[in-house]
Amino acid sequence: MSDGLLVDIHKDLTWLYDAPPLLADTTMMANFNPADHRSHNVLSQEWRTYPCAPAYRLGKQFEDVVAALIRNSPSTKLLARNLTILDKKRTLGELDYLMQQAGGQILHLEVAIKFYLHHPQIHGLSSFIGPGGRDRLDIKQHRLQTHQLPLTKKAEVHQALLDLDLPFPTHRAALLTGYLFYPYRTYHTAYWPKITELHSDHYKGWWLRHSEIEQLGTRPNSDTYFVILPRHHWIAGLEHQKNPTPLTATELKNQVTGTYSPNMIVEAKEDKGRWQTISRGIIVKDSWPD
Repeated sequence: MSDGLLVDIHKDLTWLYDAPPLLADTTMMANFNPADHRSHNVLSQEWRTYPCAPAYRLGKQFEDVVAALIRNSPSTKLLARNLTILDKKRTLGELDYLMQQAGGQILHLEVAIKFYLHHPQIHGLSSFIGPGGRDRLDIKQHRLQTHQLPLTKKAEVHQALLDLDLPFPTHRAALLTGYLFYPYRTYHTAYWPKITELHSDHYKGWWLRHSEIEQLGTRPNSDTYFVILPRHHWIAGLEHQKNPTPLTATELKNQVTGTYSPNMIVEAKEDKGRWQTISRGIIVKDSWPD
């Protein structure tokens, strides 16, 4: 569509129900489990229109998916979303979601979907860097634990919620999910760094720089191909595409080499007329993370 991107976020919601968190539970940050709120009475399709690049924001699409999860959950009620908290005209922060759960508990929920690449020469959570080279997993964890989630513990926020006739949260949780991408050879040897803060079942993929794309052509399975995902398909991936455009490793290299923006890739295989995802990857410029 010339006036926007039409996306069926029901496919993203189906993906989200089973998506594990990126980080393990801690005393400072509890994980919200989407599977606990699964509903079988949702619409089979749920379309949303988003602006094209550069105005498009993946984070806004993911927030709509989480809102659909809460709205369709039989045990929750959405009380507020993207609620800006003011104190005497001073902005204290924004609450992603305020919701009522079964039993009457009031939950303050902060959400994000992230895609980080593991840098093998760096240790700990700081080794997971965004495809653009700026964002890092340790920075996101710190912000969630020290600013976003504790926000509703402040007396000023309590008063602001009272002024809005909204209840004060009794619980706080984070929904931080997505993929962690490991160097291509590391991914295929299943050798993962031992980082206790990571959730053991987080979704994993591979990454390559432009000059390393030839490694894709060395795979023994000649019947696998590659599909480039537009950014509005990054959540549910290939499920958004009925008729994807499969590329050989050489064709993929010709399309992405020289592009500045990172490209998310699905390694796919056709089975009885349907394309199945084998793995996901990200291809970045040679100078990444600079």
